Amino acid sequence: MPRNLEDAYRRHIVRLVVEWRKVAMEYFNVYMGDYFKGGTQIVGDAPKKNNPTETKQQNVLHNLDAMGYTIKQATSDATIRKIAEQFVTTIDMFSYNNVAMQIRIAGINPIRDSPELTKIFNARVAENVQLIKYMKDRYADSITGVISRAISNGDGTGVITKEIVKQTGMSVRHAALVANDQTGSRLLSSMRVDTKRRAQKITSGNQWKMTDTGPNIK
Repeated sequence: MPRNLEDAYRRHIVRLVVEWRKVAMEYFNVYMGDYFKGGTQIVGDAPKKNNPTETKQQNVLHNLDAMGYTIKQATSDATIRKIAEQFVTTIDMFSYNNVAMQIRIAGINPIRDSPELTKIFNARVAENVQLIKYMKDRYADSITGVISRAISNGDGTGVITKEIVKQTGMSVRHAALVANDQTGSRLLSSMRVDTKRRAQKITSGNQWKMTDTGPNIK
């Protein structure tokens, strides 16, 4: 079951990475592709027809900043938070159900049954939101870096496309690492909290008395 949780989270993040790549390629093809056809050294840096004071290279550099911004806006904060909440909720439910089966209790929401658990839940969600947003920003910066180097090296669209695919693959592998690390650490943390709650439930739910044969539970 934990492996299923990890795989589900990884797939969610990978789908985001694929969407970022789609945005990057579409933006490049529409606004920047013509400049790189055949390599920038072959195309040269002639003034643009609709703006003689701006060279093609200057226009690409302007679009480069816009491209990075567009990739970073490709996934909304609300979508990222929803993914993080779903992941943390699933982990908490898995951990809680294991403990609940052991002590045979039901009807307690593992997230909202106490302010302490709500605080822990929100902190876990915030951590995963920041991890995904960091991945998104890092991906955007890596793609703009690819194009910036292409301008300096005189590379064409073929080289750029290969580099974008390469950067996407690195982000996919990063997604797998994040899913693995977060699943392991969140399960461990959740089990610690639920074990503590189990002890509190047993202590508060039973009265102990001493007899000549030892402690008995009523």
